[in-house]
Amino acid sequence: MTSAAQADPASAQLRNILAPAIDPCALSLNESALPPLPAVRAALADFIGAANRYPEFLPTRLRTLVAEHLEVPQENVAIGPGASGLALRLLQAAAAPGDRIVLSTPIFEGYLAFSRMAGLVTVSVPLDSYGHHDLAAMAHAAQDARVVVLCRPNNPTGTLESVADVERFIGEVPTDTIVLLDEAYIEFVAATRRVDVHRLIARFPNVVVLRTFSKAYGLAGLRIGYALAAPELAELLWSLQLPFGINTGCT
Repeated sequence: MTSAAQADPASAQLRNILAPAIDPCALSLNESALPPLPAVRAALADFIGAANRYPEFLPTRLRTLVAEHLEVPQENVAIGPGASGLALRLLQAAAAPGDRIVLSTPIFEGYLAFSRMAGLVTVSVPLDSYGHHDLAAMAHAAQDARVVVLCRPNNPTGTLESVADVERFIGEVPTDTIVLLDEAYIEFVAATRRVDVHRLIARFPNVVVLRTFSKAYGLAGLRIGYALAAPELAELLWSLQLPFGINTGCT
């Protein structure tokens, strides 16, 4: 009988190397190397003392804080367990099994899993030779798709499409196709190169922007994310919020 070490000697060697490590880093996860800020740690310490209590039924306080911080109406905001949780919620709520979803390749591998969980048919569009999205090909593929995903910056290539190109692309996508704009790393982008989300969701009611506290804020373990969208889509996501679904330390 072949052992696991014999079947995959490279993985076995890696496990032996990492075994003495106290807290090895999985670099592919892009976690912050630094702990949360002191004020965050203090808030979490307070949370531990109240961990015997249920959190807010719905995360209304956090929704209000995000809306105030971004200067958008609350009706444009939904909260979820990380951007990943919101992405899955959107696919399950706004698409039906058998619908098509357009993804660039390579892309954050979570979208492949979310698509399978929602029963969607994946249409893969390779990046161009420079590692950028082939926006023309994606727009063409989206003509008969229910959802198209655009990561900006892209994960794993880190490439960034221009604001003008992104807006042109969205304008070429059918209005009944949802454009999921993943901005998990947007805080690492210069302000002058960011899309104006206020204007974007006002102009395109089929756009959902996803953001997370996992990357720039270093809170990957807390699983907090939010979505920005026109009221109809934001309300759809908010209406499916799991009661008591965001822990007290986050709300």
